[in-house]
Amino acid sequence: MYSVVIIDRQKLFRHGLSSILNAQSDLEVTGRGSSTTDAINLVREHHPDVLVIEVPESGHECLRATRQISKEMPDVRIMAVSPYSDPWQAQQAFRSGARGFLLKESSGEQAANAVRQVAVGGRYIDKSLNSLEFNQNDKKTDRPPANVLTKREIQIVTLIGECFKTSEIATKLGISGKTVDSHRKNIIDKLNIHTMAGLTRYALRHGLVELSQTER
Repeated sequence: MYSVVIIDRQKLFRHGLSSILNAQSDLEVTGRGSSTTDAINLVREHHPDVLVIEVPESGHECLRATRQISKEMPDVRIMAVSPYSDPWQAQQAFRSGARGFLLKESSGEQAANAVRQVAVGGRYIDKSLNSLEFNQNDKKTDRPPANVLTKREIQIVTLIGECFKTSEIATKLGISGKTVDSHRKNIIDKLNIHTMAGLTRYALRHGLVELSQTER
């Protein structure tokens, strides 16, 4: 019997997945929670075979928790779940210590098989991800095309990715806050990305900043 802890912000998903896994003869859910704090506490308390943890669009906190748990308790195998079929997000999860990446739209049978595969020491990648693209992207991170953003805009996106505030960016670059805001508006228009989380993901995706630099 393999024990499982489930961490997800949505109560319906937690209970739904719990019911699916508990219906299996070899899987048992021993804990459920909604936050990364819950994840760390429940893993320490129950020491499950598998931790199923949600990685949302801006999943830095979840990835930090994944790295911490992998370091503290390497025998706890981690399955990341996400609503997004995003090879980049899957790569970040695996680099943080996850052993599997499952989409929330998967069937109950797929979810149970994925958890089982990770529990026995295997690696699971959702079939919706192009494995060739995943493997290629895992080996390199492309810089953004030079003709998309100006040098100054790349500097600003990099600092946004490092979680600096507008006033801090202005001080670092020796420009006014209004100028930073103007550059940011141009960046948003060019990239069609309208949130700070989205700009941070862009900086990470294109190698402008390492994941560890977002942990200010």
